[in-house]
Amino acid sequence: MLLLALLIVSISATAQIFWVPKTPLFEFLYQLKKPVSEISNTDDQQFLPIQFYKIGTKQKIIKNNNGLFILIDGSGQVYKATSVIENKIAFTRVDSTIFLGNSFNSFSFSYKDTIFNLGGYGFWRANGLLSYFKEGNEWTVVRINKEYQAVDVIHNYLPDNSKLFYAQIPIKEEFTYNKLPEPPLVLQLDLNKKENTLLGQLSKEFDFPNTVFKVNINSLQGVLVAYRRDFLLLNFEKNVLYKMTNTKLIDQLSNNNHNLIKNTFEIGNKLYYTLEPDHTLHSVEISMNDFKLEPYQLYIPIKSQQNNLLISVSISLVVVLMLLCFIGFKKWRKNKASISPESFVNPVLNSLDNTLAFSSLEHELILQIILKSKSGNLFTVDEMNTGLGLGRKSIEIQKKIRTESINRINHKFKINFSQDVDLIDRVRSEEDRRYFQYTISEINASIFKSEIDKQ
Repeated sequence: MLLLALLIVSISATAQIFWVPKTPLFEFLYQLKKPVSEISNTDDQQFLPIQFYKIGTKQKIIKNNNGLFILIDGSGQVYKATSVIENKIAFTRVDSTIFLGNSFNSFSFSYKDTIFNLGGYGFWRANGLLSYFKEGNEWTVVRINKEYQAVDVIHNYLPDNSKLFYAQIPIKEEFTYNKLPEPPLVLQLDLNKKENTLLGQLSKEFDFPNTVFKVNINSLQGVLVAYRRDFLLLNFEKNVLYKMTNTKLIDQLSNNNHNLIKNTFEIGNKLYYTLEPDHTLHSVEISMNDFKLEPYQLYIPIKSQQNNLLISVSISLVVVLMLLCFIGFKKWRKNKASISPESFVNPVLNSLDNTLAFSSLEHELILQIILKSKSGNLFTVDEMNTGLGLGRKSIEIQKKIRTESINRINHKFKINFSQDVDLIDRVRSEEDRRYFQYTISEINASIFKSEIDKQ
């Protein structure tokens, strides 16, 4: 064991290498002799111990015929599994990228054994750029016919058909103050021709961008999403959707054992997933027999003869909206919600701020959570939204601001009070395990109040 430790240290000293535990997931994928179209639901898992300014990173897994890769979201960094020693697996950095912060929540996928990236958010705007990666180089942009802003919320990747379908989310850009269309636009990217095609808008009956679970099912030509209390299979190519009816499969995917279902992918009519935190790898067969066709369209198609008119109208609306926003900017600033988007910037950029003092809003929110926790109750999502002034924001924006606000408060608590634990703890709701509630322990409350009183 001593020899092994010395070998690992020696290798790591000469390259950017991380030795991490060889979990059942990594062992399976490392030994696998075939590509995986997509691996989903990897959020909040720190496979590699990488942080930006003391903030954890979102990491993605890619498996193709060239190997097993981990991508660091928003950075362009790519790590490849290069060797295994006993119960450890080595991930070595194979890119020469130097930029950071312009592609958060992008689509990352492998096409013909080349890693691609579409869209992402950063520097106050969402982009729709398509880029690819070759080992040892930086990312290279690909020319496409038209750029549509893309952030990874819901998509369907069909590598055998060379197509990627995706829906935009209706966010307002801080860069231009333009708001994306609502209901969201549905687009098709032809990976052979490198062409985007506008297909239509999501049906108003659905709110798919707010789904918290998704997995690409290539053999069924669709993407499986958890929507409210159902599991739906969305087929963008045929513009249809199916509802899961197999109760046994529903129970397995509904997480009735209270473990967290993560790292989902499909190989040959089998759906694989891990149960966290014990990292066990499970599989279950899945087919169209598990679903029934629903009498709805997934999106409302746009007729081809309307495309030119739509483009002209869209350009005119953009110009008019920019002029109106410029003229009414000061008035809009005064009348907007009490929480400004600028106070909840991206965590990476926010970390550059040297101000570590708690704001009056943060101080009041902490006291509200302490009071609720002292009574033996959990602070709910609705109460958190109210405390942050998010009542009129979209669900996606609410989730983003809640997460970044709590991360910022916990960071300030650790720095100001020399602590190594979070001030605000997240607890999964018993009614719906997809959502969190919040609490502050008596010890943390005592530390916070005593130090604040001294000030």
